[in-house]
Amino acid sequence: MFAQLTQDCSSLPQVDALILAGGNSRRMGSDKALLLWQGIPLLQRVAQVAAATTERVYILTPWPERYTGVVDPGWHLWRESTPNRGPLLAFQEGVACLRAWDIPPDWVLLLACDMPRLDEQVLREWRDRLGSLPPEIAAALPKTQRGWEPLCGFYRLSQMHQLEAFVSSGGRSFQVWLEQIPTAVLPLTDQGMLLNCNTPEDLQSPSGKG
Repeated sequence: MFAQLTQDCSSLPQVDALILAGGNSRRMGSDKALLLWQGIPLLQRVAQVAAATTERVYILTPWPERYTGVVDPGWHLWRESTPNRGPLLAFQEGVACLRAWDIPPDWVLLLACDMPRLDEQVLREWRDRLGSLPPEIAAALPKTQRGWEPLCGFYRLSQMHQLEAFVSSGGRSFQVWLEQIPTAVLPLTDQGMLLNCNTPEDLQSPSGKG
């Protein structure tokens, strides 16, 4: 579903960030969350941008001990129950944790831990549009020729029962799930913002040196 996105500053929902840091980094050869981009660990870089654009930052990982040295005191490290299950099941676990709060957020900004080119201003502009979306919209994400970009987008927490139903029926694909739920397309002018650092070559671009 494609929804018309307009900005409505009169109704700004609460948004928390959930960063997934549970991949096995096979193609990188070492834990990519700790690799440096312009002198900053990738996880720290992503979390800094998330902290600047949301109320709270949560990092879901099977190995929280690895990252205590690179996270700020105000960020929350959550231990993922089972490693290497894939991003959809990790997201489901993170959603369950967020919904358990006395006052859960309205939306969650889901991010991968290896996206160093995230643009703070773009994320702010996307967030500002959430208040104008119809209540049935469950997600708001950029979409490229590759399909939806699920690890850089917003999900309405009150609609995540649709995620539970999909997973309970055996679903494991973000792309399949997103095609089944009302999803709004976020405008994206620079696809470079979505760069994932999956291989050593991804770290060798001019923007990543230094």
